[in-house]
Amino acid sequence: MAKTDWYNQTRVTEFVLIGFKTFPEKQYLLFGVFFVIYIVTMAGNILIASVVLANPHLHKPMYFFLANLSFLEICYSSTILPRVLTSFISDYHGVSFNGCFIQFYCFSFLVAAESYLLSAMSYDRYVAICRPLHYVTLMNKKQCILLCLASWMIGIVASVFTTVFPSQLNYCGPNEIDHFFCDYAPLLMLSCSDTWETEMLMTILGSACSVPPLLFTLASYVCIITTILRMASNSGRGKAFSTCSSHLIVVSIFYGSLIIVYVLPKPKAMKDLNKVFSVFVLHIAKKMWQNQSAVSEFILLGFGDLPNLQVLLFLLFFVIYLITMAGNLLIVVLVVTDEHLHTPMYFFLENLSFLEICCSSTIVPKILSNLLTGERSISVKACLIQFFIYACLGGTECYLLSMMSCDRYLAICKPLHYATIMNGRLSFQLAVVSWVSGILVSTSLTLNISWLSFCGPNEIDHYFCDVVPDIRYISCSDTYLVELSSFIFACIFTLPPFVLTISSYGFIILAILRIPSTTGRQRAFSTCSSHLSVVALYYGTLMLVYLLPRSRNLRHIKKTFSISYTILTPMLNPLIYSLRNKEVKIAVSKVFRKLLFFVNIQKVGFLTLKGGNPH
Repeated sequence: MAKTDWYNQTRVTEFVLIGFKTFPEKQYLLFGVFFVIYIVTMAGNILIASVVLANPHLHKPMYFFLANLSFLEICYSSTILPRVLTSFISDYHGVSFNGCFIQFYCFSFLVAAESYLLSAMSYDRYVAICRPLHYVTLMNKKQCILLCLASWMIGIVASVFTTVFPSQLNYCGPNEIDHFFCDYAPLLMLSCSDTWETEMLMTILGSACSVPPLLFTLASYVCIITTILRMASNSGRGKAFSTCSSHLIVVSIFYGSLIIVYVLPKPKAMKDLNKVFSVFVLHIAKKMWQNQSAVSEFILLGFGDLPNLQVLLFLLFFVIYLITMAGNLLIVVLVVTDEHLHTPMYFFLENLSFLEICCSSTIVPKILSNLLTGERSISVKACLIQFFIYACLGGTECYLLSMMSCDRYLAICKPLHYATIMNGRLSFQLAVVSWVSGILVSTSLTLNISWLSFCGPNEIDHYFCDVVPDIRYISCSDTYLVELSSFIFACIFTLPPFVLTISSYGFIILAILRIPSTTGRQRAFSTCSSHLSVVALYYGTLMLVYLLPRSRNLRHIKKTFSISYTILTPMLNPLIYSLRNKEVKIAVSKVFRKLLFFVNIQKVGFLTLKGGNPH
């Protein structure tokens, strides 16, 4: 966290963890107990992770999840216990403001990840016991990796929100936390701000991170127990129960302790949680969209500095919008209707075309309205909604292009395994991951921005609400934390797919150069050249806009380049894929032949009807 942000919002520079100071005569005994626990925890979990990694016989879904759980427990213990041990043998019990919230971030991240990881393990046991014949197919390596990645990603995203909300409060004393680590409930008790909203938000986030996986785990074990009770032999029931009893014990301890700590009533904390939920919704909505902002609308300057070109620009963007919609709709229709295009490559292309339709419809109609009417205002709420959709589609497109590059890599570098690896199920899962990634990054960015105060000026020097570059100029809050988090989220959700795309094409180019015949090289390159053109155009302009230094002198240059990836790329995608793709050309010609045949039939029928009319 940024130092300026922390210190500007609080007069407390450090907290004091009371821990177990109420037992002064037992400090060394407690140190010995916790030290032994820590050593046993680290040794046991490191042993499990090492054994699973080293032993090929344990390379199974159940042990893969167990290795992830062991690694998580190592991180969890290392986040809390070293600080506890230090407090036993030292008179200093303080922890800096930054250090406290970093510890809380790691704690909440690991707890949320463990909740979903345990639910994934329960699903593994459900499939093993209730659907044993389909176990190898359902719980394959890719499925296990996706489940683990989802658990870790949910933990990362949830912990960002659970850390940001308490960090925005004011802490002006006292600074003693009645706990042995930085947990949110004792932290909120020390705030001199109104914590009711934060408590409610934390309760909702905590419920979202624990209730769904708990319910899923309970449902899995209900099915498991039902299946076990239906088994005829006692030995069969005993063997089946032994495969899930250890996991059931871990789940019971984990959720049981969580419920005792966080669900049982607390007389001094969260005393206002019985307020009516509808009041909460109204209060939060009003706070987010209105009370935090003296500005009710923004002014999109757009192309207002070119008054003589307004009509020409309107016609130009209108034609581009029509071509974009027609071209991308045509690709979607072709892929849906033509069975020859029911392949992974065209499934991704269909998703990309649908995405481009949404992207153009989010930005271009507002531009056309501004050019035609001269009215450039947009409400704060509408601006944030437009930014949310834009960020969602931008993040999704980054991952979708990387998935398409993986598809091309498999098709060229591993053609014999292509049909097995890139099947319909995996294609669907990759597309879902792309869309979910876009939704996560846009939600994170929009929530961060929505908590700022906007009190003027209200002019955005852009043709749509890309508020992040101008946030320091239009907000009267300290925007350092928002800009930093936006940069981090942008790196997390754009660099990995970009690196994956570059790596895929590195392998593709090497594979093509190894092909002996010129015809073979040309044929291989033709299968990925269209996608490579789209990637180069999209990422090239994106980098020019967001990596160039933030200077008012470069605004017009950035605005010009941003037209490329927001307006021109959606128009060029269908042209690039159709003009450079033989299968798409064939599908288009089939559609036009059918359409021409239908028109001729209608024409003949009309002429026949007209010839038979006595009048």
